[in-house]
Amino acid sequence: MKCESCGGNLQPGDEFCQSCGAKVEAKKETVETVAQATETAYTAEAPTSQIMEPAKKAAAPVEDKPGFAIAGLVLGIITLVAWLLMPLIGYITGIVGIIMSVKGMKSSRKNMAIAGLVMCIVGLVITVGWHCAATCIIMSAMS
Repeated sequence: MKCESCGGNLQPGDEFCQSCGAKVEAKKETVETVAQATETAYTAEAPTSQIMEPAKKAAAPVEDKPGFAIAGLVLGIITLVAWLLMPLIGYITGIVGIIMSVKGMKSSRKNMAIAGLVMCIVGLVITVGWHCAATCIIMSAMS
């Protein structure tokens, strides 16, 4: 810090300049005020409005593939019809239809995938029931 009158060097606690004797009272208050403000700035917590949020990564665009949902629905319909005509086809289409419907749940046609899933499950239950009933009828006829 320099004296305003003569430009001599001043020490932090000086009230008078040692070179010219000028009073440094006003300057001392300014230095203390700046020192306090600096100390406060380093020790005080920043207001929450000034805290910067970390940059968020932009999510990669999700590619909509409704093909699985459509395939699940079609296979569900085939499963419901196939148990009557060709029960073995009902098992295959039912299982593949369930897989396709579950994958289709992530697309924009989720409702279509759910409908396919329900039809595949119902078709498989009917197919298994039909096979159990047919087996029981055949076993009772043989005995």
